Amino acid sequence: MQRRLMMACVIAVALGALFGSSASAATTATSKLTAVSGSGTGTLAVATTAEDHGTLAAQIDANVQGTSPNITFSVQRALDLTPNGTCDSLGAYEEQGTLTTSNGGAGAVHIERHTFAPSGLTFDVKFQLVGSDGSVLQSDCMTITVK
Repeated sequence: MQRRLMMACVIAVALGALFGSSASAATTATSKLTAVSGSGTGTLAVATTAEDHGTLAAQIDANVQGTSPNITFSVQRALDLTPNGTCDSLGAYEEQGTLTTSNGGAGAVHIERHTFAPSGLTFDVKFQLVGSDGSVLQSDCMTITVK
């Protein structure tokens, strides 16, 4: 009997740890990056966490390849506060960080952002990477929810 009780306690603690950590787990939206001018491709991912309740805590990862060598990209995002998945009411693009490519025309950057936003707020976002050589890589529209 004591053995069953002990086993039940171990299982309860394990389940509590598993489900307790899911409240702070990240939610990730990903998109390919497509050249609208110039050359190159890539991917962009936005992961939001409940790290700071009442704050949008986002990790942005972008990587590119096949671009011009040794150029700097401005990583920019525009918001659409009507979350319908179409990004048809985008605001102005704002710089979030920069990415510099290698001699081979590839590069990656990790950007961390913390912005006041109420938990549960949902919005659409689109990213563009604007290169110092005039090239522009653009993401698809992504829908993000603040944890």
